[in-house]
Amino acid sequence: MGTTQEMADHITTRRLAEAVPGIDIIVDGHSHTFMEQPLRAGNTWIVSSNEWGRYIGQGKISIQNGRIIDFAWSPVPIGPDARVTAMLAPYIEQANASLKEVVGEAAGTFVFGNRLTRYEETALGNMICDANTWFFRTVYNQNIDFAFHNGGNMRAELPAGPVTREQILTILPFENYLYIVSLRGSEIIELFNFIATIPQGAGGFPQFSKEVRYTLDVPTQRISNLTIGGAPVDPNRTYRFCTNDYLLGGGDGYTVLTRSEDPFNTSLLLSYVVMEYITANRIIVPATDGRMTVNGGVTP
Repeated sequence: MGTTQEMADHITTRRLAEAVPGIDIIVDGHSHTFMEQPLRAGNTWIVSSNEWGRYIGQGKISIQNGRIIDFAWSPVPIGPDARVTAMLAPYIEQANASLKEVVGEAAGTFVFGNRLTRYEETALGNMICDANTWFFRTVYNQNIDFAFHNGGNMRAELPAGPVTREQILTILPFENYLYIVSLRGSEIIELFNFIATIPQGAGGFPQFSKEVRYTLDVPTQRISNLTIGGAPVDPNRTYRFCTNDYLLGGGDGYTVLTRSEDPFNTSLLLSYVVMEYITANRIIVPATDGRMTVNGGVTP
């Protein structure tokens, strides 16, 4: 749950401990918090051991008459093993060289700002989603109607100039595998009705490829003027689209996607497809084209 409140309705572990009596210890995660001492909320101890196995959290509980009277906590750093470090050194050198490899050029900055991909249409989100439709139509000969991803999947801006593999992996750090799946038009409408309820700032706020057009009214949580491929959604037609495995599993609340049919697991990472797109096009130009109109919203 994390100790850092990301949105107004985000329940942190501190808020949980204050609201729910009877929890002795919470072992936390998500925010990757480093703690030299445990936090205390009411009668609850909260601990977290940072990230990526850098520390082991060592806790010693003192109990008297069935009650915790003390909780001693310390983060124990995990140092590198010399033999393993030596063994990995040549591979790390090769990997670092690969990360610096230039795959293309950005004609301007693809702005990320304060997590703009969670609030509105962005040039960054457009490029990433358009890369999907281009790749699978061109390389895999797939007849897909559109592509979309959660804005929380995108984590950094792409500055103007040479584009390296490292920059793309910084923007798209997660191991998200791409799927091509089908939904009936009636379920596509259900999908967009759900999208209308996603608050700005949430990781599930979407970014779409250029085939999609719609207007989002934030105060009323309604979507209007929805078209795919220039036409209104036909409830009786089957639509084929590309997205990532996280959303298909119902991540970020996208439960409608768990009913998708005819899944094609491309076994390709989103970051790989974006790199291939940039390599093929050589120069990418940041642009928005009105595929998403947001009324009554905010900009961070």
